[in-house]
Amino acid sequence: MKEKIKALLNIQDTSKDAVLTILIEDAQAFVLDYCNIDTYSVSLDGIVIKMVLESYNKLGAEGVTSKNYSGISESYTNDYSPFIYKQLNKHRRIRMI
Repeated sequence: MKEKIKALLNIQDTSKDAVLTILIEDAQAFVLDYCNIDTYSVSLDGIVIKMVLESYNKLGAEGVTSKNYSGISESYTNDYSPFIYKQLNKHRRIRMI
């Protein structure tokens, strides 16, 4: 999975491997928790890759909700995109109390 992410980000060395490993582990843990499942399945890899790409692109801009420079506006959220949640909801299990 890490090699696919590196290819998508055009990273050709190992300088970002530690960061990518942390982002992958965090995304996988989020998926398990959000979907209320106990084991990770490779069928979730595509979603995790998209989550890691979103997280990687937000590095250094954590907490920024809006920027405006000479008419160019940027805004970030701490959350994943609606597309990610739509994909995760397909795998989500109801938690019984």
